[in-house]
Amino acid sequence: MTPPELPEPGPSRPKKPTQSAADAGRAPDAPTAQTTKTAKTGANPKPSQPAKPAEGTKVENATPGGGAAAATETAKPTHSRRKRAGIAALIVLALIAVTLIIPPLRSAAGRATGRVADAVLSALPAPDVSQLLAYLPQRNRILAADNSVIAQTWWQDRTVVSTEAIAPVMRQAQIAIEDARFYEHASFDPIGLARAIVSNTTSGDLTGQGASTIQQQLAKNLVQLQAQLDESDAGVTASTDKSLSRKFDDLVLAAHLETSRSKDQILTDYLNVVYYGEGAYGVEAAARRYFGTTAAKLTLPQAALLAGLVQSPSADDPLQNPQAATDRRAQVLAAMLKEGYIDDAQYQAALAAPLGLDPVSAAQGCASSDHPQFCDFAVRRLQAAPELGDSAQARKQAWNLGGLTLKTTLDPTVQKATNAAIKAQKLPGDAFHDAAAVVRPSTGAVLALGQDVPYGTGTGRSTQSYALDAIDGGAAAFQAGSTFKTFTLAAAFANGYTPDSRLDVPESGATIRFGDSSACGGSTGGTWAPENVEGDPSGRMTLTDAFAASVNTAFAELESKVGVCAVRATAQALGARQSDGSELEPVAALTLGVDTTSPLTMAGAYAAFANKGTYCAPTPLASVTGAGRDATFAPQCRQAVDPDVAAQVSQTLRAVVRDGTGSAARISGVQVGGKTGTTDTSANTWFTGIAPDLAASVWVGDPAGGSYDKLYGSDVAAPLWRRIVAPVVNGN
Repeated sequence: MTPPELPEPGPSRPKKPTQSAADAGRAPDAPTAQTTKTAKTGANPKPSQPAKPAEGTKVENATPGGGAAAATETAKPTHSRRKRAGIAALIVLALIAVTLIIPPLRSAAGRATGRVADAVLSALPAPDVSQLLAYLPQRNRILAADNSVIAQTWWQDRTVVSTEAIAPVMRQAQIAIEDARFYEHASFDPIGLARAIVSNTTSGDLTGQGASTIQQQLAKNLVQLQAQLDESDAGVTASTDKSLSRKFDDLVLAAHLETSRSKDQILTDYLNVVYYGEGAYGVEAAARRYFGTTAAKLTLPQAALLAGLVQSPSADDPLQNPQAATDRRAQVLAAMLKEGYIDDAQYQAALAAPLGLDPVSAAQGCASSDHPQFCDFAVRRLQAAPELGDSAQARKQAWNLGGLTLKTTLDPTVQKATNAAIKAQKLPGDAFHDAAAVVRPSTGAVLALGQDVPYGTGTGRSTQSYALDAIDGGAAAFQAGSTFKTFTLAAAFANGYTPDSRLDVPESGATIRFGDSSACGGSTGGTWAPENVEGDPSGRMTLTDAFAASVNTAFAELESKVGVCAVRATAQALGARQSDGSELEPVAALTLGVDTTSPLTMAGAYAAFANKGTYCAPTPLASVTGAGRDATFAPQCRQAVDPDVAAQVSQTLRAVVRDGTGSAARISGVQVGGKTGTTDTSANTWFTGIAPDLAASVWVGDPAGGSYDKLYGSDVAAPLWRRIVAPVVNGN
């Protein structure tokens, strides 16, 4: 999306705004008082840590567009820069001469020379800040599937507003205290500049007293912000350099702003950019932070307080230093009285008014969300998506810039059911935890993630999800146990077996020979001797019966017949992978789930059986809009197994719930299917299953991998799965 066209400069400049004139888009006679000075801005940190500006700084910001090259041009002390500095000195001397030689005409001469200087300076090259002004950093919103807000995040807490959305009294207060001659002078104030030069020369400090106009402050901060966004240390350093050459760069960019934007728009840009303390960037965020209101509804005492914060937002912080804030507010009110914005009665009333603070905490980020693990997952996936940018750096910058609305696939109804079931679940021991993931088979949309471990840092908390693979930033790295037998079953059905096919099942501990799997990176063959749970049957039985009873030797035998490579290929076609994203190990024990995985991966794999064999990769992303983007994340689906194979697997999964180890997952009146899983030491137990338009996987275990007796997937995981899914499929 291209930025909006900048307004053409008009034949004349609007004058100082009053309440009614500002509402009408005009302004009355301009003020004549000198500009209030403030100290210069120090170097700001990189976007990863947007610190509050230093005391005594006018904090201003920026956005994308100029790029690193434009933003850091001033970092190189080249011959060209020295030449530009020389030109700057000549211009300064000329302006001083004009404004000082003819005292009776000083104001008119200042305006005329300013317009001439703007015409000259605007012909010189300057960073293109149109994109910065079009897309200032502001809040990102993260939504659930029903458009409810999950979280808001930001690099700089800012909400950009239009001129009409800022109370005229706020605009007047900022002008009165920062640049009283704003509507009279061009991009710089020759009278103020002359006074500063004289003061600084006599003091021996060529950069001591400021003479920056609102345009110059805005120019400096746009360049500085672009350098921050580009993570350019050299650019940030250059943007805060106190040399005359750097100040000349500010003058050039300020002239470009002055000749391409109206006075009202420049002032609005400024009010959207500057820092007001307490993490609030721009007047809208400041109004919300200190008074719980909007910029449009600010009163005179409120506006005066906010306008005064720009000079020293920490020292004058009304939440921390109310007396200092009151004193500074009085200075702003006095300036407004002097400039004719308010009368004496208004001045006295505002002076006597209490601060009237009604602060609103600026909680942000996934940590403040009711669904922090899901939020983290969605943001991580978005920041890897090409829809956000062509490179990791571009995507990071886009997220920092904000203004984005990320709609996720989280279903609040499903999430509520998941949370409630997990909260009510009694675990087998203190070392045990649980986690769950629910997906929609037809799209891969992740509907819910859950776990008993609360989000956070410190004892008993975790910022990682046990439902997600390590590659997705999760903590899941759990052996899947017998849930992997389903992949062996699918490979067998693809090779001509049926649910009624009979198999001679070896006894527990019998030696089973497996074939050559070197074609997929395995061995050339060998033997192994898997064991069954005590009491498991052996002998001749159907695949359905062997699957329902989860007989290990049956599936070791079946795998030996269809081949390790075939089982591995089927599992990987269904999205199965190791937790770190690597491929499954081509070993004989593959069928017994020796690879590490996560509930989300398993739910996604089983979902294909409920979707006619079509696998849709699990995703938390629905769409991203704003800041020039409008992208919908289409389902990423592929035919993983034949529809007939999927139907046979689904039939056999239902038999497990109807007649086998998964009976605890039964839901009255609803056709469900699934498979239990348990590792040798019972440190990991599972139930993964399918229901109408849903697939879910539940893990219950000890992340540390302890050893436990007689705990199976049918004991805790299967009943927990039922308590998650039943309210959803029953419409409760």
